Amino acid sequence: MTSFGDRLQNLIKSNNITQKELAYKLNVKRGSVSNWVTNRRFPDAETLIKIADYFHVTIDFLLRGDNDSFKKDYDEINNLHKRYLDLNEDNKELIDIMIDAMYKKEKDK
Repeated sequence: MTSFGDRLQNLIKSNNITQKELAYKLNVKRGSVSNWVTNRRFPDAETLIKIADYFHVTIDFLLRGDNDSFKKDYDEINNLHKRYLDLNEDNKELIDIMIDAMYKKEKDK
C-alpha cells in the first residue's frame, strides 16, 4: 500500500514539475513539500484541498490511494479531452448541447 508521500511524489513526477514548483503553486516552502513526500509531515486540510485541486485528483485518492482506478479514469478523461479539442467549433457546440441535454435528463429523474 502506498503512502500519501508516495502518491504525491508520483503526481509530481507524472506532471513533470519539481517540488520547488509545487511549493510555489501552493504558496508553501519547498521544505514542506519535501517533508510531505518523505512522510515526515502531513499537510493541513486547506493545503490538502489545494494539492487535490492542483493535480485534479480527489482528496480520497491522496489519502487512500487506488492508483489503478485513478490512472484508468485519468487516462480516459484525458483522452476524451484531447479528442474534444481536435474537433471544429461546430462539432464542439453539438457535443456541449448533447451533454447539457443528457445532464438535464439525469437531473430531472
